[in-house]
Amino acid sequence: IWQRSSGFKDIPEIDKLIPDRPPETSVSLEILIEPRKGETVLIIDDQEGLAKPVENSLYKVTLNRGTHSVKVKKKGFYLLERELKVSKSERIVLTLDKAVRYTRTSELPGTYKTTAVATGENDIFAAPAGKEIIVHMNSEGKKKEEIHYDEVGLRAVGGMVLDGDVIVITDPQRNQIVALPTSGDVFEEEKITIEETDSMEITEPEPEDEVIPGEVVKHKRTRKKTVIAYGGETYGDVPLSRPAGIDGKDGVYYVADAGNARVLMFESSSFRKAIGEGKLFHPVDVAVSGDELYVADIGLGKILRFSTAGEFKEEVELDSQLQPGGVFVSPEGFVFVSDFARNTIVKYTPDMKPLSIAATDIVAPRGIAQIGIGPEAVVYVADAAGLTVLKGGWDNTYMPE
Repeated sequence: IWQRSSGFKDIPEIDKLIPDRPPETSVSLEILIEPRKGETVLIIDDQEGLAKPVENSLYKVTLNRGTHSVKVKKKGFYLLERELKVSKSERIVLTLDKAVRYTRTSELPGTYKTTAVATGENDIFAAPAGKEIIVHMNSEGKKKEEIHYDEVGLRAVGGMVLDGDVIVITDPQRNQIVALPTSGDVFEEEKITIEETDSMEITEPEPEDEVIPGEVVKHKRTRKKTVIAYGGETYGDVPLSRPAGIDGKDGVYYVADAGNARVLMFESSSFRKAIGEGKLFHPVDVAVSGDELYVADIGLGKILRFSTAGEFKEEVELDSQLQPGGVFVSPEGFVFVSDFARNTIVKYTPDMKPLSIAATDIVAPRGIAQIGIGPEAVVYVADAAGLTVLKGGWDNTYMPE
């Protein structure tokens, strides 16, 4: 009877007849934790044991669609905390970061009382107070060159950041920000008359130079520079006042304008906006990670978080630190804070939960920089003793709380 009435036509699936049928409320997940060796504790929605182990570091769990909290603990690795947005059955891989123990080695020679530091992949820049120079070293600490303040019109250095092959410097005495090339043709020459010569390096004219009869021509060799912000010029409502720490990349820079209790954003040589007015008291350093902006305010004794667009997020009171003199975000996203009064360096998660004390007894630490990632990283701290070196190594005894 069915064959005669249906004409052997396919019967559609019930889901196709009811297109607005709600999706299943629960789905199955596989959660793989890397690295796979070692005892692991997986906590989902504050429940340990909700996910069932299948094999080494592979778990299965059934969850409702939506957002769920996940924590992973493993000896020798930092605590992983994140939210999972669950919408379908799938395998999720969670990768843990090795815990790092830092060992203080020594201060680099010629860097006594360093006020600022910047690093690149293979370069270190340090500004020792009182010498009126910026020391450029390779990653081994061997000096490559010295940049003298009078070559580039500086009087002091409040902060530095290396952006590709350009070093950007804040000057809290002349209230300016300058950018200097660090590779290629870093010098330029200009023709001047002998009456205009000064103590700068002078070279004899080239044979093809046109010399006006009766005029003595010399060449003054000066270092190239670009001025991003001028002393006395208004940015926002007022001129710069004691600019300090600076961070950024690809020509976009954030500067702690300490005397005006704000952070300024520049794009190349163009002022874009002021951030934190009414929230900050005495900002001395900044750090940028993605769309996050961290500000060390030594007056408030706190780290303040903004979006890079300027939106205020939160004010973080530090449990064990009182006067944050520097803030730095590593390539992995960890936040380092130096305490000018307690002489400590503490490492935090991106949301400012403390992980470990990286160093103690660092005399009046300020800026922080790093070369490398993970346990192979080397951290550099600008402090009163010099540029202090902290070498990383895997802390396989670390137990996350």
